[in-house]
Amino acid sequence: MIGMLNVAVIGAGNMGKNHVRTYAEMDDVKLAAIADISDNGRLLAEKHGCKYYADYREMLEKEKLDAVSVCVPTSLHHVVAKDVMAAGVSLLIEKPITRDVKEGEELVRLAKSKGVKLAVGHIERFNPAVRKLKGIMDAGRLGDI
Repeated sequence: MIGMLNVAVIGAGNMGKNHVRTYAEMDDVKLAAIADISDNGRLLAEKHGCKYYADYREMLEKEKLDAVSVCVPTSLHHVVAKDVMAAGVSLLIEKPITRDVKEGEELVRLAKSKGVKLAVGHIERFNPAVRKLKGIMDAGRLGDI
């Protein structure tokens, strides 16, 4: 066991709320902070007893974090992820990783150079219905797709 992970969530929309809820339910994770420019972030932080930041950059400066979930609009993924990695923090970024392949490849290179973990939230890969359909497709039962 590596001990308690100190995590934060950037973005308090629908996906951000899901990440916050999931982290709050985990025994080996401490939800340290939520960053969002809207009042939703403050209310969510109050509900879960963690710190709130209107500016995620301030959060990255002040908090000692092991990982961050990036749950902002896709158009902001690239810049926010670069800031998180510049702070030396690993991240889980919601899909799609970025708006285009070039930006995505840049993030992968940056993660390697900074020595941080970069993961993209493709949770449907583990959905039992999706896995069953993949098995049917792999068996050729649907013909050429």
